[in-house]
Amino acid sequence: MYNHSAKRGTKMYNHSAKGLQGEQQAANFLKREKKLKILQTNFETSFGEIDVVCLQTPFSAFLQKRKLKKLLPTVLEAQQSEIKQQIAQKQLEQKQKTLVFVEVKTRSAKSNRVARPSDAVDFKKINKYQQLAQSFATQNPKYNNFDWRFDIVEVIESNGQILISHLEHAF
Repeated sequence: MYNHSAKRGTKMYNHSAKGLQGEQQAANFLKREKKLKILQTNFETSFGEIDVVCLQTPFSAFLQKRKLKKLLPTVLEAQQSEIKQQIAQKQLEQKQKTLVFVEVKTRSAKSNRVARPSDAVDFKKINKYQQLAQSFATQNPKYNNFDWRFDIVEVIESNGQILISHLEHAF
């Protein structure tokens, strides 16, 4: 299901067993809750790694919006809602598919008290991610005409519970 790099077991990445677990949890969350298609995890080049590469289609965006809406109590309201959804679907179909490049930051609740995990994404990391995205598009030419989006997923472990926060269009 996911494309994990063979290099993950080497000493270079040995420090991030918790990070690898967080990346898996983030990928599952993006697929299940955000309806994104996971294209690849741990896309590596000689100058860095993208944690998760996803595809958001107009249909997945529609499903996400639909999930957020509450069911309407009356038949008349339901009919009006259905018409509105059909119009929204047509608008979404006109939009371009979007590649979503995701940086996953995993922390314990203890370290989260000092700063949010997303605060670790600085200007240097943003520039690197843009270069990595270009590398991904070059290696996968079928995605050349897709829009790009850069997200951050924070995975925080607190008292045995996993809290996940998704920051869309983070940079």
